[in-house]
Amino acid sequence: MEIMPDSSVFPKTAAQELEIKMKKISMLISLVALALMIAGFVDALVIDHGIVIPGINALPLDKVFSEIFLSNGLSEMTIGVLLLAVLPIARILLAMWLYLRAKSLINTAVALVVLLELLFSIHAGG
Repeated sequence: MEIMPDSSVFPKTAAQELEIKMKKISMLISLVALALMIAGFVDALVIDHGIVIPGINALPLDKVFSEIFLSNGLSEMTIGVLLLAVLPIARILLAMWLYLRAKSLINTAVALVVLLELLFSIHAGG
């Protein structure tokens, strides 16, 4: 029977470090986003006296934070969805930071290209 060595003895690789940090960040952002979406849904049920299906689309960014929509459940739900959309960008930025710290210029450049492509596709698609 082979005994597995304790993983705390060996140094973590950059990929393992990235996964550990991203797991914590993802959990926090996901829980906040879920709480906002639930609060928005409840707000829409209580304030708007029900939800109409199909309802209106998500709010444009310029209206999400305006005074008119601050007490609107749709704003809360939209902010929750936007938080979930930020996760891939946060993951790429964290990877770039870890690669910069490790002085891995090739991996940093690749992460930068991936980030630029993601931002371009968001801009082109929207």
